[in-house]
Amino acid sequence: GATESPEGPVRDASTTPGFHPYHYRTNLLLLLCEWRLADLTVEARATLLHSLMILKLSAHPQAENCVRQIFVRTFGPQLALLKRLCDSKRSHHNLHKLIWQD
Repeated sequence: GATESPEGPVRDASTTPGFHPYHYRTNLLLLLCEWRLADLTVEARATLLHSLMILKLSAHPQAENCVRQIFVRTFGPQLALLKRLCDSKRSHHNLHKLIWQD
């Protein structure tokens, strides 16, 4: 959506890399899925994936890349745990839906 800035309304989503003033969703995705992903526990990564599914991945152009980064940068036993946690949320937002529908 549009957000007011000193220069007028700006879009909240951006497809260009880097920090964007007034692009709050873009900056949050960059922070959590790229810049600080290594600081997130596997449980936090699963929660982030679940949140992205609830908010609809199509709502932001970089959300799909964020999901990819989470899986590509999770290894070994942590990846297996991440996949199990994604399926344990007791909702229709599970790993199968993420891969085949979202």
